Amino acid sequence: MATEPSVIRAISWRDLCPWTLLFRLYRLSLTLQFLILAYLGAWAVSLGWDAASAVILTDTTLAKSDVRQFLNNVSYWPESSLELQANAASQVVTAIPSAVNLDAGSPATRMLTAAWQKLGHSPMYSLAEPLRRLFDPALSWNEFLFYLFGAVWTLVVWAWLGGAITRAAAVRLGRDERVGLRDSLEFSQRKLLSSLGAVLLPLGAIVAVSIPLFMLGLIMRLNIGVALGGILWGVVALAGLVMSLFAVGILFGWPLMWPAIGTEGSDAFDAISRSYAYTFQKPLHYLGYVSVATILGFLGWLIVGIFCESVVQFGMWGVGNGAGAERMATIRAAVDASAPPVITDTTAGLSVRGEPVEAVADAPVNSGMVAFGSRWICFVNRTVMGVQVAYGYSFMWSAAAAIYLLLRRDADQAELDDIYVEEESGVTYGLPALKEDDAGVAGVDAEVPDAIPPATAENES
Repeated sequence: MATEPSVIRAISWRDLCPWTLLFRLYRLSLTLQFLILAYLGAWAVSLGWDAASAVILTDTTLAKSDVRQFLNNVSYWPESSLELQANAASQVVTAIPSAVNLDAGSPATRMLTAAWQKLGHSPMYSLAEPLRRLFDPALSWNEFLFYLFGAVWTLVVWAWLGGAITRAAAVRLGRDERVGLRDSLEFSQRKLLSSLGAVLLPLGAIVAVSIPLFMLGLIMRLNIGVALGGILWGVVALAGLVMSLFAVGILFGWPLMWPAIGTEGSDAFDAISRSYAYTFQKPLHYLGYVSVATILGFLGWLIVGIFCESVVQFGMWGVGNGAGAERMATIRAAVDASAPPVITDTTAGLSVRGEPVEAVADAPVNSGMVAFGSRWICFVNRTVMGVQVAYGYSFMWSAAAAIYLLLRRDADQAELDDIYVEEESGVTYGLPALKEDDAGVAGVDAEVPDAIPPATAENES
């Protein structure tokens, strides 16, 4: 029997190559809704760290180079921690040349220091570094409280705003439907305790396992305690294994927890179960998706940064044509004095941009009005450049949602569009009510249709 020839008219790349979903992240991360949520989150986190440093840390603690460098990375928003950033700058510049055996004043060193500063401002750093430092046994009490408060504040901010981004991204990527700003925030607010619990429960398990080890350590202060510790060291190794499993799962699995809640509409325990399962079952898939997303995110971050820088520079250029070169030099000097300083090589007398430090420091500022206006110019310029920071967070949470959908498809064979959607209140869907007539035959009750909301029924009548 002859068969008719078939013609392929379209190819579903989404079904053939599901990982192409990642290529939609750049455009999705630049939507106004996502940028607003990420912008507010980044600003709130920066202000929280500033407040914590002002209230908790002492002058002695602020003098530590690692604390200054940490604040330099997490408090980068307009007019925040200016003196701390200035002090932390010299620490990075002196460390990098000796580590890579480069001359301190070379162009390669200046490029490395600039790249290092940008790396410290990455979203992953501000989220993971505080938790890592909490496990440092050499911390003083005020340092411990500082990192604890900042970590909890960061977690709460991103559990709400980051959870809203992952919810909206999952619905957009999976079902190709839009979730409004208000709806995504309300959903994330209802799931806030689940989002916090998904991260805190594994950390609490690590702390719980470490308590017996702490008690054993107190006993080992005695000589006989060392002998007892040697006998029980197999149990100590087993406890270390348990804590390592929890730590690895929370380190690599926590970016999947909030997308799990946003996608499934579930609780903290389901989010922990899914994130740990996908991390340990599909590690190579996970690594591949993260690698592709990182490359795409970095390229997008560069493009957004170039665009934001062009907005600032074209504005300054346009005003400079009218103000004149001499006046603009005064304004630029005042703006640079108001802005957080760039990393400075004090030995070579050059900033990261390669400009003489004395030229900026010694520039004249004529009046208080010039200083006032320059502060506002600095604030607006830094706010524009903050879009690049917001894009980084927007892309990270959108990528987390996309990677979760792909890993769920690989591990559970679930369709990408299988997204939890809340039912509208007051609307019921189902079969209409049945009513028997005089002959005893069941039929549709046309008078009171249950499938139509009361308001709709009144309008149609």
